[in-house]
Amino acid sequence: MSNRRKTKYNRRKRAKILPWFFILLFFVISSFSLAHALKYGLLKLEIAKLDNVEVAGADYINANRLKFELETYLGENIFAIQDAEIKEIAQNFPGINSLNIQRIFPDKIRLVIDECKPIAYVKESANRYLLIDENGKILEEKNNPEEFSFPVITKLNLQNLTLGAKIENSSLNQIIEVYKIIETEYPDLLRDIQEFYYSENGVALTEMKRGIKFIVGKDSFQSRVEKLNFAYSNFSINSFSEIDLRFSDLKNELIILR
Repeated sequence: MSNRRKTKYNRRKRAKILPWFFILLFFVISSFSLAHALKYGLLKLEIAKLDNVEVAGADYINANRLKFELETYLGENIFAIQDAEIKEIAQNFPGINSLNIQRIFPDKIRLVIDECKPIAYVKESANRYLLIDENGKILEEKNNPEEFSFPVITKLNLQNLTLGAKIENSSLNQIIEVYKIIETEYPDLLRDIQEFYYSENGVALTEMKRGIKFIVGKDSFQSRVEKLNFAYSNFSINSFSEIDLRFSDLKNELIILR
């Protein structure tokens, strides 16, 4: 194709494209202007005033307290309340992993919560139980450990714990390591555990049906948890109060203390 014919072809091509380009540009500008005008209009409407706060997905955090905190915005326009303001309030709830904010016209804000995963209570005092996740982060404070069916971690002599903080404690870390093994491989066993604690013998636990104590120790957790599950599932242990798992041979060296 000659240069002259190429030039004419390119001109015709541009002549076809340009109208569509301007149409697209007009559509984008119009949509932006309409969205801006709609938002501005909604901010002025009396019917867009906050009247209802809804919290969804909150199983462990205090949803009523979160709603109460947000209700300080009652009467304000739901589109004028900034996400940053709501998320600042949510920071007071360390059990919240992430938060999705939905504005529902004409008068509702819905907070959809993704919670941190709690695993146990840590007992700090006679009436203070702190819900923690698998990293030792303190999620919530509860007065009654029976509110949720988690085991209680005791005898760590922890004091002055604060919500949102991570508990830095080597004994707790060992207990959590044992917990994770049981949770992953023997979930049915986990449901029967009432208490984890740490003593001079290392990690120990008691099961809730008969109150039998199992001594897991300070190392070799994987094999000892396997022994724990075997003993709990296969031995007639009703008459015993303590089973020591810190030995190599399950059948011949499992020490049972009355």
